[in-house]
Amino acid sequence: MKCSVISTNQKAVAKRAETKRTVRGRLLEIGLRGCKARPKPLLTEFQRKRRLTWAREHSLWTIKDWEKLIFIDDSQFSIYGNQSTAYVKRRTHKEFSPQRLKPTIKLRTKVIVWGGMSSHDVGSLHIVSGTVKAMDYIEILQNKFLPTARDLFGNQSWIFQDDNAPCHRVKVVEKWLKDHTVNRMNWSGQSPDLNPIENLWFKIGYEISK
Repeated sequence: MKCSVISTNQKAVAKRAETKRTVRGRLLEIGLRGCKARPKPLLTEFQRKRRLTWAREHSLWTIKDWEKLIFIDDSQFSIYGNQSTAYVKRRTHKEFSPQRLKPTIKLRTKVIVWGGMSSHDVGSLHIVSGTVKAMDYIEILQNKFLPTARDLFGNQSWIFQDDNAPCHRVKVVEKWLKDHTVNRMNWSGQSPDLNPIENLWFKIGYEISK
């Protein structure tokens, strides 16, 4: 009796496994395969419409138009330890060999840096301390941004791009930009994926994590 029950259970398990393989095979045949979901900024309907409007407004821009832009942003980096997954080759039961371990620490040292870039070149990186408020941002614009823009563009005209962080959109900042005749691009919120400087941050982070 027990042998009969075991045999029946084995057949049921085998059938489920075969069904699973069959379903997976059929999905692959029609081009559906398991993939890791791509991360994207969470957007409201209003933000989606703003992004679409922004795209339409700039759809006729030429390469020369885009070459006038200077993109600025800040990013945070951990300056100790590999933050990515580390792969090693080892033999069985050698997982704790010192040469095969990934060192960890309790507290990582993190820094926030500010920088700018254009099609001409990249600007210098500058360390940012603590939370940036409106007056801090103006100081960055005055002492870091303007020299960077002059280095990148010389006497050529240029357009300034920054994101919609609260400290970037207050009246005192708007006044500073107007007083210094800085032409700012209208930017859609929640759009880091539209900013090419994010690729630069990724590259820097990758090099640091090696």
